[in-house]
Amino acid sequence: VWMRCSRLLIVWALVVGVLNSQPPDDWTHVHLRAIAAHDKKDHHAALTFIDEAIMMHVDEVAGTIPISPITSNLWNTKGVIYKSIGDMGSALRSFDTSVVLDEKTNYNVYFNRANIFHYNLVDWMEKGGEMSGEEELRFRGLLEQANKNGRVITNPVQALEQAGRDYQKADDIITKLLLAGEKNVLETIDYVNFLNDYAIGMKKLDKPAAVIEILLKAVEYGPDNLTARGNLVVALTKLNKLEAAKHHSSKAIEIAPSNSQVRHNYGLVLQKLEEMDEAKSQWIQAIELDPTLSNSMSSLGHLEGNKGNLTGAKFWYEKALSVAESEKNWLEVSSIRLQLATAVIPTIYSSIDHIKTARSNYVENLQSVLNLEKESRNLLHDPMTTTGSGSLGYYVIYQGYDDIELRRLLANIYWKFAPSLSYCAPFLLEEKSPTEERQLRLRQERKIKIGFHSAFFFRHSVGLLMEGVIMNIDRSKFHVTVFFQNYDEAFNDEVAQRIRSSADVSFELPSVISVSREVIASQKLDVLVYGEVGMDSVSYFLPFARLARRTAVFWGHALTSGISNRDGIEYGGFQNAREVGGIDYFVSSELFERETSGPPQHRYVETLYLMNGMTTRFSTPLKPRGGMTRESFGLPLDKNIYLCPQTLYKLHPDFDKLIVRILQRDKNAAVVFPVAQRSEWTAHLMQRMVSNVRSTQGEDLTSRILFVRRTDFDEFIALAGLANVILDPFPVGGGRSALEILSTGSPIVMAYHRTNILQLNYAMYKTMGIMDLVCYTDEDYVDVAIRVGSNRQLEADLRRRILERVGVLYENDEVVREWEKFFEYALENERPISNSYFEKVYRREMVVVLKDDEFEGEGGDMELTNGADLAYAIKMNHEDNLLVVKIAEREDPLEYARDVSRAIGAEWVKERWIAAVLQHGVRRLDEEVVLEMELEGGGGRR
Repeated sequence: VWMRCSRLLIVWALVVGVLNSQPPDDWTHVHLRAIAAHDKKDHHAALTFIDEAIMMHVDEVAGTIPISPITSNLWNTKGVIYKSIGDMGSALRSFDTSVVLDEKTNYNVYFNRANIFHYNLVDWMEKGGEMSGEEELRFRGLLEQANKNGRVITNPVQALEQAGRDYQKADDIITKLLLAGEKNVLETIDYVNFLNDYAIGMKKLDKPAAVIEILLKAVEYGPDNLTARGNLVVALTKLNKLEAAKHHSSKAIEIAPSNSQVRHNYGLVLQKLEEMDEAKSQWIQAIELDPTLSNSMSSLGHLEGNKGNLTGAKFWYEKALSVAESEKNWLEVSSIRLQLATAVIPTIYSSIDHIKTARSNYVENLQSVLNLEKESRNLLHDPMTTTGSGSLGYYVIYQGYDDIELRRLLANIYWKFAPSLSYCAPFLLEEKSPTEERQLRLRQERKIKIGFHSAFFFRHSVGLLMEGVIMNIDRSKFHVTVFFQNYDEAFNDEVAQRIRSSADVSFELPSVISVSREVIASQKLDVLVYGEVGMDSVSYFLPFARLARRTAVFWGHALTSGISNRDGIEYGGFQNAREVGGIDYFVSSELFERETSGPPQHRYVETLYLMNGMTTRFSTPLKPRGGMTRESFGLPLDKNIYLCPQTLYKLHPDFDKLIVRILQRDKNAAVVFPVAQRSEWTAHLMQRMVSNVRSTQGEDLTSRILFVRRTDFDEFIALAGLANVILDPFPVGGGRSALEILSTGSPIVMAYHRTNILQLNYAMYKTMGIMDLVCYTDEDYVDVAIRVGSNRQLEADLRRRILERVGVLYENDEVVREWEKFFEYALENERPISNSYFEKVYRREMVVVLKDDEFEGEGGDMELTNGADLAYAIKMNHEDNLLVVKIAEREDPLEYARDVSRAIGAEWVKERWIAAVLQHGVRRLDEEVVLEMELEGGGGRR
């Protein structure tokens, strides 16, 4: 929480005028009443009282106001009141009048006028403007007048103007201003508070290094100034200078041990340092000091939720919400409400029922938020404060269902309640029709302007998957701009440097939505490609704005964003579709998309663009670190190593069953996982496995489930090469990691039938022409894994074949040519605002409504057509018709129930009833069949 000193200075400037005035009389009491009303934020009353005080000095004969320090003070107060309500024009006119009434002694008014110019300039500079010559001359005149009257007034306008271009020059100006005064200059002005205010201006201009330099100077001059010290902590934390932030936090605690906000900020620093117990302690102490400190309560909710303690998260979020509501702090209420609604998705699930309950709660909570009225108290003024431990639904993908409806549900909440996300690049508002623009571009023979955006352009999956395309696009046809979101020097590795050096232009964007989108918009891009949407907060919120002629998302987060132009029109209330954001295309491959659950387009709100190849020009992976053996990772030498080298939250509860079968059948098997980023996650997974893995013939199977330490990149590749077989988990398997593992020749067993997102491993094997390790049933998965893991000859043969053919996966320039064709295709065609997902009349064709007389006999004749596994005939009490509902086991009963309810206009309670019926039926499909019989008219179906 940034603290601004200038607000305190303005109040000081207002009160001093009263203290220096003549002995109290009637006008003085009225003046004091104006100040009291202003302090209570009753600005209407304050203006009434100050006007009354001013009128008491009007010469009744001449009808004029006498020139005197008293009347000057009154007009200064009036200016302060106007400034408080945001009427800067009236404030400035009041301050000008104050100067006219007393040029020599009322120095406070000069500060207040400078303050207005200061903030106006910051606003102008944020919009790319500068001071006019007239404004600058006017301010310089004020400065000279102040100096003539014996007091130095520092010049934040001039400093900020120069700082926008040259920080050192601005610093020199400040120093000269200080030296220009009398010997007691540091006593006659509040230098520390000016520096703090100056630092805030630099923060608005996104100059974090300058902010820290200025604030370090502030705490040097004023070591006990809590405001400057606290802001320095925030600035250091922002740049991940955490040890320095911790040091200054400790100093702030020494200055004000009873300040709740200082302890809250200290907790944020400790949280980033992963000193969670101490962070929790600071937040609890902050709440004890201030029981209304809802932000500390929310932080505790985040902490508990990220650990997997959803009960604890719910407790703190509910407490924060209650406090914010009692304080009528509606800005926080709306944010905390959404944090609470999404804090129901765990990182590690304990069972299938746990998944279904969590999913049901998530949908119900989001729907209840979306159903709220669109009024001011429900608006999400700062979307960045709304995410909480729910992480924008990040962990929903690992439940094993198609998530398009859930993704849309979350996005529609932001479309409806976060108007600040709505933005259209100015060049698009001014542009001619797409056809005319294309013709103009051809006449000018200019290059197509492409932008690539991500918060992960470093040695991360997104950076590694995209760098080859970015670096090798034909620069004779395309101009490439790269945007590094939330840039951090700590991640400026060799991948980031390669991407940056290959770009025609690159920008390092701050974690501020408004600044980031204005920078992107300024580049007037033809096509903007997001590396992922859903893994970083700013990157998730930017696509709600329209920033380029066309937008696309790569599969860095391998599912739909849920952010559609069409929903923006419906929920955002846009009248002009050209102004609405949303993502136009999802870039995938014919190799990735499965047909088993309907047309691939039906899983995306974006228009699906399918390439022929792998879509990534992946570089040849790092060589394994030399000298690594099984002992290096604490692994046994005499076991068959079945390695699953994925993050633990990818492991579905059903995956445990396959692990049990492998351990039971291969007595020499050891199944190996990496430890999780958080120790709590590892503990939760082990607890689940212990409950699922039963001993057999006296052996404790859990003794052969091993965990290895976290590894560096080249260590990871070495570890993969030491395993006998790699187990790809489901519903989300490896992508970038699989490309690296295959470079060692290690065989990866994959479950095609269980993978609910892009079929990445399948695509790799298809490209290599090796299909031996692609499995289509659970039984097949276990059989293949054991055959490879326990048969050294078969393992060696597979390794040889993989190593012979794996080169086709790396540095394939044809992938780059496919991207270039996509860019041209996107511009040659009108911007898509719909697709077959939206255009279909009803998502499930297996739903049929029949008249009673068309449905014969008890149970009727319901054939399980179109891949259905279950059929129900449902009679609604508000309709005469029977509803025949047929569902496949892979489908999500909750989404299905919502579709059914929309189709027939059923209310919420009936939707929940249909969902319960379908959930119960689908759950029983896994149960053992104990009896089969034929019923008359049943067609032999059970």
